[in-house]
Amino acid sequence: MKKIILPCIIIIVVVLILIAFSVAAYLEEGIMYKTFGFIVPLTAKREKIYYKTKDFFDSEEMKKIYLTKSQMKRVLKIIQQDDAWKNEDIDARLVEVMKRNTRDGIYNKIPNIQNKYWTFWNRNSGVVDSYSVDELLDYYFAVSFGVLDLDNNILYYYEYYG
Repeated sequence: MKKIILPCIIIIVVVLILIAFSVAAYLEEGIMYKTFGFIVPLTAKREKIYYKTKDFFDSEEMKKIYLTKSQMKRVLKIIQQDDAWKNEDIDARLVEVMKRNTRDGIYNKIPNIQNKYWTFWNRNSGVVDSYSVDELLDYYFAVSFGVLDLDNNILYYYEYYG
């Protein structure tokens, strides 16, 4: 009986640790989840570039997330059913505003990808349509932007507070 109890306790502890890790990872990725409409796999390899000034709300980051083929299939299935994701050229006005506001070329770390889906979320308060480029503000800029590279299974995530 004791031989069964110890492995069960170990399994329960491991499961609880994994749940705690998942909750912490979700909290850290909260805005990214809202932008994408799906949870990015925790096991995906990531690279991150982050820039923060001394100003209170002045930060910028870009994540490059490498997906496996099976992760890519699941992600693609979700975004193909989501109108916020576009399978077309990125709106030139959005690109212009983002290039103008980025520092240290962080936004420019996202390569020009031909075979892609992209999404954009305007996080400014008071906008009628958070997915509309027409409502971008020049004096306060808070956006999230994602590009899914279909050929290389890479998900790029860009976030700006300014």
